[in-house]
Amino acid sequence: MSGDTEKTLFPLTNGVRREQFLKLLTDKDGKPESMLMRTYAQVCAENPDAQVKIAASASQADSIRGQLGEDVEIVLVPGDGEVPHDVKVPEIGSWKAIADKTESCGNITQENTQNTLIINELEIPLVALGTKDLVIAASPDGILVSDINASSGLKSLTDKVESDSGRARYEERRWGEYTVLAQKLHCLVKHLLIRAGKAISLQTHAHRDEVWVITSGEGIFTLDDETRTVKPGDVLKIMRGQKHKIAGVTDLHFAEVQLGEKFDESDIVRLDY
Repeated sequence: MSGDTEKTLFPLTNGVRREQFLKLLTDKDGKPESMLMRTYAQVCAENPDAQVKIAASASQADSIRGQLGEDVEIVLVPGDGEVPHDVKVPEIGSWKAIADKTESCGNITQENTQNTLIINELEIPLVALGTKDLVIAASPDGILVSDINASSGLKSLTDKVESDSGRARYEERRWGEYTVLAQKLHCLVKHLLIRAGKAISLQTHAHRDEVWVITSGEGIFTLDDETRTVKPGDVLKIMRGQKHKIAGVTDLHFAEVQLGEKFDESDIVRLDY
């Protein structure tokens, strides 16, 4: 799975979240599905006895397992390079192509619009009035307003656009998903969703402390040698060097405040992944 689609489908795609992961299609039961999910299901249905493999970079592995399950076999390839393998997921290519396959969705209100595709992944409302031939997309990574026929030229413009941190603000993982809410020089704030029955790895950090505030659901939290149940309203403090892990008994939502000097993957030492 490859291609420079984080620019052509801005702002829904980014360096980790490729267009094949976007749940803009619907399955036979009317549920949202991605091109990855559709292609994998088709291949498995056509070859039920085959040992299906997916070639992908390490950064995409969590998203793939999050959509297809832990048992899917992934062959890791360097960077974002493409190699021939059992499953080749088609690319959609442009917003105009997506408009032919999906409908407007999200927290939207529209009136007197014509040929306008609206995708809103934010919780705040998006209102469109009297628009024509537009694509309007909003995500944690940015906002796009474009003539639907001009969207194929988006890459040349978004090459100039970089986030303030150079990181994706939304990402799906094998255990759920996270959204970056704010980032300052020595502080990063996230919202995390841990799916029921899933867990983040036991890990430590050397360059940051963390404070978690449970907002919804129930989970099991481990800090060093202590394990306990957590619920909405609980505040969990994690200092540098402390081993910690959390699992969702139900779908578990919490706010995470990181305080320190490093907020990227390089400051995570996973102990049981």
